[in-house]
Order: sequence, then structure tokens, then C-alpha cells
Amino acid sequence: LDARVAKERSKNFIIDTVYNIAERAGENPDRYQTLEGEPLSHIYFEVTDGEPLAKEFLEPPEKSNIIMVSYKTDRQKVENETDWYSRFDAWDTSDTNEEGKQSKILEIMDENKISAILIDPYFATMEYGNQNLDHMEGILHLNSRGTNVLRWLLKQKNMPPIYILEMTQHISLVDRIELQSQGVKGFLDFVGKSNEECTTMVDDLAYELFLSKKIDYITSKGRALDFNIGQEISDTYINLKLFNFKLINNMTMDAAQVTITDADKPDTLFDDVIGADNAKKELRRFIRFLKNPEDYRRTGMQVSKGILLYGPPGTGKTKLAKALACEADCPFISTTGAQFVNGSKDITSIFRLAKRYSPSVVFIDEIDSFALDRRNSDSMRATILNNLLTAMDGFSSNSGKPVFVIAATNAADAPGLNENNIHLDPALLRRFSKKVFVDLPSTEERKLFLTKQQEALTGKDFNLNDLSPEDLLEFAKHTAGRSIAELENALNLAIGEAVTLNQNVTLDILRDVFDESIYGEKIKISPDHIRTTALHESGHAFMCYKYKERFKPQFATLVARGDYLGMVSQEPQEEGLGFSKEELLQRMQICLAGRAAEIIFNGKEKGLTTGASNDFNHATRLAMGIVCRYGMEDGFLPVVDPNEMLQSPLAEKYFNQLNEIMRIQLEETIAILSKNKDTIERLANALLEKSHLDFDDIERIITE
Repeated sequence: LDARVAKERSKNFIIDTVYNIAERAGENPDRYQTLEGEPLSHIYFEVTDGEPLAKEFLEPPEKSNIIMVSYKTDRQKVENETDWYSRFDAWDTSDTNEEGKQSKILEIMDENKISAILIDPYFATMEYGNQNLDHMEGILHLNSRGTNVLRWLLKQKNMPPIYILEMTQHISLVDRIELQSQGVKGFLDFVGKSNEECTTMVDDLAYELFLSKKIDYITSKGRALDFNIGQEISDTYINLKLFNFKLINNMTMDAAQVTITDADKPDTLFDDVIGADNAKKELRRFIRFLKNPEDYRRTGMQVSKGILLYGPPGTGKTKLAKALACEADCPFISTTGAQFVNGSKDITSIFRLAKRYSPSVVFIDEIDSFALDRRNSDSMRATILNNLLTAMDGFSSNSGKPVFVIAATNAADAPGLNENNIHLDPALLRRFSKKVFVDLPSTEERKLFLTKQQEALTGKDFNLNDLSPEDLLEFAKHTAGRSIAELENALNLAIGEAVTLNQNVTLDILRDVFDESIYGEKIKISPDHIRTTALHESGHAFMCYKYKERFKPQFATLVARGDYLGMVSQEPQEEGLGFSKEELLQRMQICLAGRAAEIIFNGKEKGLTTGASNDFNHATRLAMGIVCRYGMEDGFLPVVDPNEMLQSPLAEKYFNQLNEIMRIQLEETIAILSKNKDTIERLANALLEKSHLDFDDIERIITE
């Protein structure tokens, strides 16, 4: 509110209150007539006991700290300490080292939370023996230590409010206007005042500073402090009792439509988000700034004004934003890139509202809807992106009114150099001072998620109570490389299946519904193909176990789904991305082991089936990498695009080398499996019997 509106509302508040009292008294004037016939002469305000909001917003939890720059004799007009403030003295006429005293002010500010700095501009005037206190060029050009420190303070950033002390004479109107335009907050008139009056003025200032911060705080969040009024009429006074304090929404209609209110905020906390530790660390640091911005400004620390969350789908980026909305005590505007593209929301108006209620957060989910490289975007998306860039340029986290942008995108790969892994416009990426990769959860994180879900469902009719910690770990391993969102979907499907079967969820149910959601529904295969498929998968399982240090088999199954008749799942390595040539060749042997097993058991002709098509496709890509990409083959050092290679004059040479690598690996695989034919057959028979073998089953059969 500006001063005029505030004055008018205060006036109406008093008039309305007195009018209500007069109405009540007018109904029974004899009851409220004083014994002496004197009119009611005072109105008091009293907050009833047990009002925590009133205590929070009307009672300072601690004293204000105030720095005073003036003559020692003038400082004695103000008590060193009262119930409302503590005074720190930063200057003395006996010390002529001005730079040292400037450091003293900064030192006091580093050690204490300073609410205001009070300066006498005429302190230690160096012109004409302090006689000529008027200055034609204005008080800011006065040659005094007080004005020197004032000029220095006005040039600094993130300083507390500065007030001018009028000790011996009043500041002229022209100088007042000039000082306020330069950043001075106000003036304290000590001219002719007693020590008690001066101390009271500083007391009042300390309380005003506290109230001002509280008003700014609730206003920036679009709230207002509301209360009810009760009247108590005594002989000579009226006591207005304020009670039932509450915070109410005070946002404008357009802001309320896009801002998540306290009632609508999700109950998700950071502790509810599994994994994403780096992202949670950065966002928690961001929340600490929102709650204590002065601490950050005082220490010089900075917080990211833009944070980009990127990574695979379903890793919890949106859930992190929900947790931020829940834990951050500030206005939170949630949007999606699609809303800007379809025109339901406008970037300029969103940021205008965010600025009005700052510090605030604007969350943009799926920002890649419009924020891909502008050179490859249509004019509409390019315009939206340009508007966002302009809006983000206009706000700083170090200003008094910061607007923070949190965005999320799936248009990114694993972290790489020079941010070339994030497929967004380069100019936009520069606006985000922090890019946080939200990775897929590890085995332990998936197990933790499952454990929490088991605890949450404990009292439900259909739950996970029958699953042991070992079962949860087994399923966590079974879902390697999958997101929390996919696990949530599997649990929902498993609960539905348990309801249908009228039993609790079992590990078999969990695995079955998960495999169906990922790989497709079960399909029937003819008996003639079942044994061949069992032998095929047994070949894969054996070779995975042979190289289990890097390619450990997770499970083998004969359950046909989607476009495969069976499968062997490897347990992903959750750290380390590189492979040696030896390991690539081992992977090729694992791919070719299905064909090799079919040849060994069914002969050269019948062993050539279409079931190995995907295996050969994968093996070919590995061979391509060895020859064309990694420089691992003698005589083939340059990196060549496979498509260009096949169309070049050297295509035959390259093709022959690829074929030779695959031929050698197939022959070696056949030789290895032939030596272990009995083991392969035992694996196949176990698969035919149980349809599913986990690692322990595979290891037991191979080592027995």
C-alpha cells in the first residue's frame, strides 16, 4: 500500500470500530455512563492470549541490531541497549583511518544481523571548523566523515536500511529528496529532544523495522493477517480485544489462478522422493535462501537463479518440484511448456505476477515443448523462448525481489562435456546457473521405495506384507534400469491383480505384472518351439554367467511376451560406462550364444532359426563400434559413420572385417558351449520345468 491508501484504511478501521461501539453503547446509554460523567477518553488495543500468529507477526523474537555513526556525545542520547534494540558504534573521532572504520562496519555486519544504520552526516565536519553546516551543492557533497561513510554505504550492495540522524539541525527539504533518491530510508529528528525521547524514537524505529519485514513477508506471499475484534468498555476507556488471528489469501484474481495456494500444495516432501540426492541438495540450499536471504547476502553466498532438472522420464523431476512447492515458504507458480505453446498461459504475465509476489518460484515442466534449438523451431515456439529469455534476464537472485525459475526436461542424455547432452537452446542453458542430472534409481534406492510402499500399505486389505526383505531386494534387482514411476505402475497393477485373486501380493505377481507392463502380454508358443527356445535362452544364460563380473545374469524366462519367445535379463552395471575390447567381444559372444546353442543341439541346418535375429542385430552393432567408432581393430583407426562406410569404396573391406569378427566370435562361442553341453541341457530342462530361473537358480545348476 502507498501512504495515502494505508492512511485511509487505518482511518476507516478506527471509525468503523468506534461506530460499532457507539451503536452498542447507544442501546443502553445508562450502562456505559461513567460515574463522574466524563466521556470515554482512551482506546486501547489488546491481543488475547494464545494467539500464535499474533505473537509471530506482532512480537519481535529478538532485539534489532543498529549501527550508529555520530559523535560520542550524541550517541549518549541513545541508550546502548533496550528491550527493543542493541546499539553498535562504528566510528570515533580519535581514529582518522576511514578505510579501517569502513571495515569495522562490515565486520559488525558479518558478526551480527543488522537491522539499520543511523548516520549523522555532519559528524566530524572538516570544513570551516564545523561552523558552516550549510552546503550549496547539497549535503552529499559535504566534506565530513559522516557524509564520507554515507556515500560509501550507498554504493554498497545488500546493505540494511540507512537512516539520517538530525542531531543539531534539520535537513533541508531539497537534501531530503536527494538523499531518499539515493537510497536513504528515512530521518530521525533528535533536534532539541531529550535522551529519553531519542531512545524512544530508536525503540519505535526498531519495532517499525520488524513490522515492515513482516508486512513485506506476508504481502510478498499474497497473504494478509486477519482477526476479529471484541470490545470491552470501562469507566474511561475502550479496550479493543483482537483475537482469532489467521492468514488469508490476499492475491489478486489473476495471481490466485496460477499460484499454488497453501490449501492446494501437495504433501510431498523431499524425503518422499527416492534418489535424486544432488537435486535435493541444491533445492534444499535454495529453500534455505528463501527462508534466510539476509544470511546469504551478508556472507556473499549466491544461490542459483535458475535450476534445470534433466534426465530420463519417470525419475522424479516433477515430484521434486512438488516437494519444493510443499517445503518452500513462498508463492509457487506451476506451469508446463505445453500451456505456453497452446496459449493457455503467457510467459510475460506469469513473470509479472511472480515479480509482484517475489521472492517466488516459477516451475516450468516439459520445457522442451518450446525450448529446443530456435534454429529448428517454428516461429511461435521461437517467440515463446525469446520471451522466456527476456524474462529471465530481468531478474536476479541477489536483488530484493528475486524470481527463481525451476525447469524440467526429458530431452537430455547422461551428463556430458559442454552441456552437449542437454538438447535445449544454448542461450536458454546459459540462463540456468545450475543443471542437475536426475538419474534412474539404484538397486538400493528401488528397494527403499518398495520398503516405503510396503509400510504405507500395511493396514490395507491387500498389501505387500507377505513379501520378505529378500523378496523386495529380488524385485529391486529384477527392475534394474527402470524408473520409480515404472515401479509405481507395477505396484498398482499388482494390487489390482491381488484383488482379483483375493490374496496379498507375491513376488511372482509383482514380476509378472512388471514384465507385462514392460515387455507385453504373454503369448502362446507351439510345443515344438518351446524346447528350442529353452536351449537358446540357456546358451545366453551360461555365457552371461561365464562373464558374470560384468554381465551377470539376472533371470532367464520362457514366458513369451511381445516380440520375443523368451529372454535372459542382465543385471545392469550401475556405475561405469566404458568397455574394453575384450568386454565388447564377450558381449558379442553372449549375443551369439543363442544361435550357438541351437546349432549344437539341433544341427547346422535346423539350428538356423529366426529367433536369433535381434541377437545378430546387436552383435553387428558391437562389431561396428569396434571397427568404425572405437579404433580397436588393427588397420581401422579412423572413426567412420557406419552409413558412410557402407557407401564408400572401402565398404567391402570394412564389411569383410565385420563379418570376420562375428565369425570368429560365433565359432569361439560354439566351442565354449560344446564343452559345457550337459550344463546347457540342465539349464534348458530347468527352464522347461519352472519357466523362470533367477540368478541363484542359474548359479546352482551351472556349479552343481
